[in-house]
Amino acid sequence: MDPEAHLRSLFEEAGCEATFCAVPLTGDPGLEIGADEPVTPASVIKVLVAQAALNAMRAGALDPTSRVRVAAAGRTPGPVGLSLLADDVDLSLRDLVPLMLTISDNPATDALVSAVGLDAVNQLARDLGLEQTG
Repeated sequence: MDPEAHLRSLFEEAGCEATFCAVPLTGDPGLEIGADEPVTPASVIKVLVAQAALNAMRAGALDPTSRVRVAAAGRTPGPVGLSLLADDVDLSLRDLVPLMLTISDNPATDALVSAVGLDAVNQLARDLGLEQTG
């Protein structure tokens, strides 16, 4: 069975609809199923947020050591990380990045988006040719 048919079969057996896109860094053909269909980005957007924040830090637009208070009240819920803490937390901008990328921390993401700005994240997507991302 070819890889696309196998993947479609797995999705069907799981009783779900799914999209999938894997493109090798070598330039070889990738595997796509509904790759151009609009979907909710969920945690995938965190890669763009991290890169936009790191770009701003490298350019001097954001100080990586700047402290950010992530207040307990109003945090985006999540099953890990800052969402589980009862008290306000003060962290540097650069320390928010690994929390966001390693444990998919939602409040860390929110704080970084606030710091760098959603326009910068959307501009990065456009710069990368991700025309249907923003």
